[in-house]
Amino acid sequence: MITTKISSTSDSLDAVLEGAKILYDAVSTTMGPRGSNVIFRKYGKRVGVTHDGVTVAKMVKINDEMQDVGADLLREAAMKMDATTGDGTTTVTVLSYHILKEAVEAIKAGANPMKLKLAIDALQPEILAQIDKYTDKDMTEKKLIDVASVASGSKEIGKEVGEVVFKAGKDTPILLGFSDSTETRAEVIKGFKIDAGPASPYLMQGVVKTEIASPKILVADAKLRDKEDVLPLLKLIAQLPEDQRRVLLACSDIAGDALSYMVVNHLKGFAQIAVVRVPAHINAQSEYLADVATSCGATLMSKNTGASIMEPEISYFGNAKRVTVEPNETIIVEGEPIKEDMDARIASLKDLQKNGKTIVARKFADDRLKTLEQKVVSIYVGGQSETDAEERHYRYEDAVGASRAALRGGIVPGGGTLLASIAETIGGLSAEGDLVARALVRPMTKVLSNAGIINELDEGVAGVKVGHGYDVMNPDDGVIDLVERGIVDPAESEIECIKTAIAIAGLLMTTGAMVVDQGEPDATQFPQSTYPS
Repeated sequence: MITTKISSTSDSLDAVLEGAKILYDAVSTTMGPRGSNVIFRKYGKRVGVTHDGVTVAKMVKINDEMQDVGADLLREAAMKMDATTGDGTTTVTVLSYHILKEAVEAIKAGANPMKLKLAIDALQPEILAQIDKYTDKDMTEKKLIDVASVASGSKEIGKEVGEVVFKAGKDTPILLGFSDSTETRAEVIKGFKIDAGPASPYLMQGVVKTEIASPKILVADAKLRDKEDVLPLLKLIAQLPEDQRRVLLACSDIAGDALSYMVVNHLKGFAQIAVVRVPAHINAQSEYLADVATSCGATLMSKNTGASIMEPEISYFGNAKRVTVEPNETIIVEGEPIKEDMDARIASLKDLQKNGKTIVARKFADDRLKTLEQKVVSIYVGGQSETDAEERHYRYEDAVGASRAALRGGIVPGGGTLLASIAETIGGLSAEGDLVARALVRPMTKVLSNAGIINELDEGVAGVKVGHGYDVMNPDDGVIDLVERGIVDPAESEIECIKTAIAIAGLLMTTGAMVVDQGEPDATQFPQSTYPS
């Protein structure tokens, strides 16, 4: 039975802060190369081990629903970082919690929450400008190896990933899987990357990445708005055996009742459905969707092809080994094109690339050709046991995310020293500046305290110089030049950490009341359906 609990004023803030602290305590133990692993176990599942902040954040569930609100929003911050940069998930948790903690203390001392939030928001441009000032955008293979090594906490993994990412470039997708042996290997496979994530976040069901094995692929050059627009497609999917109802729909656009109906069918278990729109920056959508269809052997449903979306057929489905869906991209891995169609389309694009009447036409043909012939790097992670392979997989994920972020946006000095030095420049200017400054030093002090170099409560950062600090793996060396030793972080991660932490902490600090449902719903309220009418 569900009951509703309502709280207001200081009770809400206290509950939010306590919930945030519980998640922070669990996640922050992993911070830095000498941070601890976290052992977790979901009900009915075997034990897992991870050093990955966002994985820990996903596992934390607080029984007190009021406190879980605070934990849930910090979890959202970590998952957003994982989705946007693949790195910085622990740092954003530490920053968000400490900005919130400092803000709650200020509010209890008499500060107005909304005024405080606006003042903190106003500090963001200056912090970001200083990060940009120290960003090195001249990326080399060695720098990528350094970034990957720091992110994974392993020079071996860092070298493997850094070399692969540097050779692949920023536009080549890199996928991670599990090896069928103790060895880790990388191979290049074919793939088609669509620069767009799911049409609705509800299709992700709270995860950052979804994989669909052996999917059926439908491609429609149509803007779907009403339930009737997608009902024929769902009836077509219903013709598949239940264990084969794994489908990707790529279309010009989808919204309204059409999207809602696809989401409901996915959530009720009628089929595993992924839906992706054509990227907004694509002008010639029909040609782009034709390329998507060719890459997997699908029939393009369009007014121009004669294949009607209102009367689809089983033969319209394309096939692939798998589809990987992330918030900002969808990758069709090892599609199964019809050879004659693929050869004809490549020949046509090469002709347009060479003989197109305008520079724009030739450039568009060149871009489409690169996409159609795109390769995907797949890294298969091995281990001495299943648990060991999973733990290494998390480290590879961190390394890939960090090195790709660095390739896109450059690197900054690591060890938390950049944020700590920025703290010195904004501290003393205002009460709000002091508040944020105290939070900005916490990533560095947490790394040092996890390594046993300082006590967590010890500020110990007076006169911090950017890029100079302790190598926590070799603390006896004293204060060194961290950049020379290869201790660097992706600039993109630092930037997104600041933006996300300020935004999430701002939401929480302005909490004046909470209305939270408690208890378990009656199962009969949600009848299962295999196919909605």
